[in-house]
Parts: sequence; C-alpha cells; structure tokens
Amino acid sequence: GGGIGGGAADPGKGVELQEVRAASELIQFGRGKIKETDQSIARSKETVAKTIEIGAQTAEALKGQTVQMERIVDELDEIHFSMKKSMKLIKDLTRGLATDKCILTLLFIVVMGVIAIIAVKVAGVDKDDKVAKIPGARRLLMADYGMGAPGAGAVNGGEEDEFVALHHEAAGMGRGRSTYSSPRH
Repeated sequence: GGGIGGGAADPGKGVELQEVRAASELIQFGRGKIKETDQSIARSKETVAKTIEIGAQTAEALKGQTVQMERIVDELDEIHFSMKKSMKLIKDLTRGLATDKCILTLLFIVVMGVIAIIAVKVAGVDKDDKVAKIPGARRLLMADYGMGAPGAGAVNGGEEDEFVALHHEAAGMGRGRSTYSSPRH
C-alpha cells in the first residue's frame, strides 16, 4: 500500500509546487512591471526636467526680449521727440529765412534808391530842375509871402533870391545855389 498512498501525496505537493511556481512567476512578472514602470517614471522625470529647463530658457529669452522691446519703445519715444524738435527748428529756420528775405528786399530797395539819387545827381538831371518844377507852384508860394510875381526880385530888394536860397536849403539842394528861373511868357 505504500505505492498507492505515496501516489496520493504527490499530487498535493505538485499542486503546491505549481502554486509556488505560479506565485514566483507572478512575482517575477510584477517585479518586471514595476521595473518598467520605474523606468517609465524615470523617463517622465527626465522629460519634466527637460521641459522645466526649456521653460526656464524660454522665460529668460522672453525676459530679454521684453527688456529689448522696452529699449526699442524708449528709442522710438526719443526719435519721436527728436522729430518734433527738428520740425520746430525747421519751422523756425523757415520763418527766419522769410524774415531775412524781406529784410534783404527792403535793403535792396533802399540801396537802389540811394544809387538812383546818386545817378540823378551825377547825371545833372536835377540841375535843369524841369522834372521837379510844377508850373505855377512857385508863383503861388511867393504870392503867399507877398513877394509878387517871379522876376520881381529886383523890385523887392533881393528878398526873392534870399527866399529861393532858403527854399533850396530846406529841400536839401544846398545854400546859395539858385536854380529858379522865371517862367517865360
């Protein structure tokens, strides 16, 4: 009977062995999965660390760009201010040039007038005094002073010649230079 009884005990041990092997395999399988999970977590940690590093670099780049943009805005404000100042200066210069042109024009007119007066004096046009004479004006002027008609100077004792000399002196023609001639009838 030992063979029968021993045969009956073997199947129970075999089941236990199978269970131990199955448990051992399950433990090995679980350990493999844990190892894979740990590796996956390590890779995820590396990815997160790289992402944080890239994020820090991006934040630093953005900070640098923000500073650069602020400088650009400041420079644009400076350029805008300079442009306003330049436009005001150009307006002032233009106004000054217009004023200078007016002054130069007036100065030119004055110089031309002086040159014309000198030319008239040199040419002797004022000696004839025909241009400046207005017929009858002297007669009226002398009549107001009671000197009589032109040519009556000899009768009035030379007062007419003295009057003509004073008149010419007042007109800027010089003292003692008489250009008066009596009108011819």
